[in-house]
Amino acid sequence: MNRLQKLIGAGIISLGLLGSCSDYSKYNFDGRIGEDRVKFESVNDYGIFLENDLTVRDKDGKVTKYLDNFGEDLILDEVQIVKNGETTHYFDSFLNRKKMDKFQEEFDNYLKEILKAKLQRNKTYREITPLHL
Repeated sequence: MNRLQKLIGAGIISLGLLGSCSDYSKYNFDGRIGEDRVKFESVNDYGIFLENDLTVRDKDGKVTKYLDNFGEDLILDEVQIVKNGETTHYFDSFLNRKKMDKFQEEFDNYLKEILKAKLQRNKTYREITPLHL
């Protein structure tokens, strides 16, 4: 194995370790928040990259996908909006800074709402489930 192959191999292993350090599975959710259908998945693709995907379908059928493609920071890299069969992509760049800041705020708010909904779901479960001592 030559030096370049070793260097590439070490880089891939480092990326895998970096991606596996962050665990955002506490946000995994599939349910309703208000009138929106919301699904958050923290997915480890190929054992190397952690990807955090939040998909929101509103009551009018518009689907917004908030994508943290590199998964280590919950900072959006891309947003896809599907409305009336047409998809619009927004990528994190200086050209889209204002839009991406707005999307990031929406994303952060959904994460907060997911934790509230999960807490409420757990509280309700404890109230209706008797304790067996």
